[in-house]
Amino acid sequence: MSGFETLMFAAAMGGTVLETAGAMADADARRKIARNNAKMVQNEASEEARQASAAGRRLTSKAKVRAGASGLSVDGSALDVIAELEAEGEFNARSAIYRGRVRYDNFKAEEKNAKRAKYVALASGIAKLGTTALTAGMPIGGGEAAAATSSGTNLHALPNAGGL
Repeated sequence: MSGFETLMFAAAMGGTVLETAGAMADADARRKIARNNAKMVQNEASEEARQASAAGRRLTSKAKVRAGASGLSVDGSALDVIAELEAEGEFNARSAIYRGRVRYDNFKAEEKNAKRAKYVALASGIAKLGTTALTAGMPIGGGEAAAATSSGTNLHALPNAGGL
């Protein structure tokens, strides 16, 4: 291998290593972002559920106070309204938790895919390095090895016979 070929081989190997390292770093960064987003969504859903539950309790308390202030006993239709408000508050809290869980699961799947992409980048880089190493001995351009046929005849050594 000539000095130029050695230099080109080293450049190809170095480029492959840098490309692989970059792809792995990108996948790792995407994994970390997805993990942080999943935690953030989980916290937001918990807070939203807490607020929805508190809002339901406030509405229920207001309804009880209004019913009592108007001289009505807290039974019958007023009690039905209060129960409905409590159920709505609970539903809103559970809905917030469910929506948060769906978003959380999506981010966790994204995190898992990014982790897988990191290993795929590593395997791809190793394969590229292997290919580069295996092809390092091949001549650049149309050297003698490229001109040889399967019978071993060097076409460059033959006289020009009918445009060959």
